[in-house]
Amino acid sequence: MEHWEFFALSTPLGLVVTVGRRGHLARMLLGLPSLEAVQGQLRRLGLHPAQPRDWSPELHRRLAAYFQGRPVSFDAVRLWSPCWTDFRRRVVAACRSVPFGQVTTYRALAQEAGSPKSARAVGGVMRWNPWPVVVPCHRVLASDGTLRGYSAAAGLETKRRLLELEGVRLPE
Repeated sequence: MEHWEFFALSTPLGLVVTVGRRGHLARMLLGLPSLEAVQGQLRRLGLHPAQPRDWSPELHRRLAAYFQGRPVSFDAVRLWSPCWTDFRRRVVAACRSVPFGQVTTYRALAQEAGSPKSARAVGGVMRWNPWPVVVPCHRVLASDGTLRGYSAAAGLETKRRLLELEGVRLPE
């Protein structure tokens, strides 16, 4: 059994949880209501955590600043995934380049990733994204500028709140 560490940060969206080891972020969970809910969710993911530990102080400082509405770069955060493909790497890199307070579309992200006809596949990568906020999939909108899909807790409401935190004005 692999040893993973986790940390829970209190935010306006509820608890934000990071899971990692050896300086690599493996997963983030948004909007959990309690430490018991965190531990239950981690067990459902096959992780068996003990007590929270600040395993990445710099990441957690940046996340705290982000949730205070300050522009923060997560470029230096190293990601861990057991299922990288070349396409996923390109899409994740393109998504990470979308700046704080700005948005893009699935189509534009596909083009940026070198696969201009793969907007639906980009949506699949965004749905798979285990690192919300660090890989800012909330900044990706439908071609008409509307919100579509968000797999974190509370779905589109969480996506809307993250964008509002960044000062993005959304159509009514």
